[in-house]
Amino acid sequence: MWHLKFSKRDFVEFWLGSNKKIIKKAQRISYAEPAMEEDVIHAYWREEPSIDYFFPSTIVATDSVLNFIFTAVNSSPSASAPVSAFSRIVLSSDAESYFSSSPMKLSDSSIAAIVSVSMAEATMHSEGRLGLRQLSSAACKRTLAYAWGKALTARTAAQNFDRVADRWFDTYGLINSQVPSDNLRHIVSAEIGALNAYAQISIGLPPTGEAANLAYTINRKDRDLLSSYWSRLSGAFGFEISLDALSQSTREERGTYLQEALLLATSSHGDEPLAAICAFIATQVAPGSLEHLELLKQSGNPEIVFWYALYAALQSPNEIMAALGGLGYKIYRDIACVEDQLSSPTSDISYEELKALERSGIESLAKKFGHVGVVEVELLPLVTSSFSYGLKQAKVSRNEAASQASEENDRYGSSRISYAHKLKLEQAIVMLSQLANELPSGGDDMYGSSSSRRSTKRKL
Repeated sequence: MWHLKFSKRDFVEFWLGSNKKIIKKAQRISYAEPAMEEDVIHAYWREEPSIDYFFPSTIVATDSVLNFIFTAVNSSPSASAPVSAFSRIVLSSDAESYFSSSPMKLSDSSIAAIVSVSMAEATMHSEGRLGLRQLSSAACKRTLAYAWGKALTARTAAQNFDRVADRWFDTYGLINSQVPSDNLRHIVSAEIGALNAYAQISIGLPPTGEAANLAYTINRKDRDLLSSYWSRLSGAFGFEISLDALSQSTREERGTYLQEALLLATSSHGDEPLAAICAFIATQVAPGSLEHLELLKQSGNPEIVFWYALYAALQSPNEIMAALGGLGYKIYRDIACVEDQLSSPTSDISYEELKALERSGIESLAKKFGHVGVVEVELLPLVTSSFSYGLKQAKVSRNEAASQASEENDRYGSSRISYAHKLKLEQAIVMLSQLANELPSGGDDMYGSSSSRRSTKRKL
């Protein structure tokens, strides 16, 4: 690795191209030891830097110095920006743990659990627009659960996990300032318990709380231990049924138990153990699937949804990952893939730079992003998450609006299709698509047999 120390003004001149020859002073080192120094930037390269491609792989500096650099560079119309699109940003306070940590090898079942939670979260954010069958890996990458999984595989320091959630929520607000945050806060707050349980299981820490203990017990794959714990937990709420009796009962009987638990849970919001009981019973109604995700969402208690996703994947990781055309494996691939400390960033911008430029607004930055409508933000070093955004449409005068309407009428009129007919046509296409999704595929899958799907009524 190669290292060079800059003053903040020298660094800005270097980045803007007026002092590139300074990289000839870079020194080869065996390991990084950036000291906490004010007004100093530590730049690192994997290979010996050259004038042809001079961007450092990693930049280490204090928050105040980084803000100075971001503002100075982005104010130049000819500068290569954002800075964090070319060089990974590491705060001086995080540098020691960043350079000394190594990626964590998580078990397949552990990653399957966070994949399942990310799928559940993606459907929650869609506000009914997306069901499980409509999910894509891109939608799941726009979740806090996905960022949480990335943080674990990157071996983010334990004290920084709160920052993952805080920065994800803050970034969502910065990029989608017009979107109401109350519903988002409600979803994220309900999810934190399942995310913490997943982290505890993955790292090997003792679980805290009844719901987390149930997840830990499921992950142990010890039937006797799980049966004993389930009897104690469910008995406290009057569900006097053993695990063996539950698994041997008919689907209709298990559905009845689930309905009873849901009725109790909907009247006791915030009761995590009861949410865990509902979630676990749901996994027993249709084992090896997320078939009851949509039903549980209707309970109005998102905690049940997230515990259900976690428990289902811990019990049947392969089935959850392979469903929906292998969607889980695609998300797994992205979470398990971790860059090393001296690799160049793959994101569009870092959280620090986005925060420093927040007054500029997303509109001024959007043209610098790699995709239209989506931005990749590095929340913490090596922890990247996607966020979608919509740009505000420019205001037009009445004359311009009338002209646009006239042109639109002419366009539809020339093809003998009125605008109203076009809307009806689009609605018909949407209805046909929905009907096609509901038709039986002709074989068994994780959502039930083809014969069970012939009924248009939802079954438990």
